[in-house]
Amino acid sequence: MEKNKYNGIIDEVLYYSERTEDGRWIIPIEVDWDFTLTKCSRWETGEMVLNEEAFEIMRRWVKDYNVGWILNSMRCDELLKEPLIILEKEGIKPYSLRKNPRQLNDEHNKEVTKSFAVFCIDDRNVGTPVKWLDGCNRPHVDWAEVDKIMSPILKHISDNLDKV
Repeated sequence: MEKNKYNGIIDEVLYYSERTEDGRWIIPIEVDWDFTLTKCSRWETGEMVLNEEAFEIMRRWVKDYNVGWILNSMRCDELLKEPLIILEKEGIKPYSLRKNPRQLNDEHNKEVTKSFAVFCIDDRNVGTPVKWLDGCNRPHVDWAEVDKIMSPILKHISDNLDKV
């Protein structure tokens, strides 16, 4: 395999991931809900403006690169139910919640809440492209720009997983 700056990420996928039944490696990517998969969210009222572009790109990445989406949100219990229902309606089955499926609890049997994802898409990550929705007090992830950045990387990883 040619030397490439993304080859270290391939090693992480091979170490932390698993193959699907059809033999493809899952590329685990963590994704936030509020202001990442929504354009605007108000927990106190339950109002949300969904980021439809996000779901379109997520479905394509599952198909093209075998991405396994790990939903990592501050939402829990009742507040997490609606996002999970929405993801299902959008045709996106989360690979896991807050951690990889095979990830065990820590040595004190406390739940691990940080995944072994190779990437994390969150509106609060430094460098994440964002844009504003009128009337909202925070920016949301600009998925078209994320797609421009990430698709070539995911393609390289996907194309070379079995070459290491």
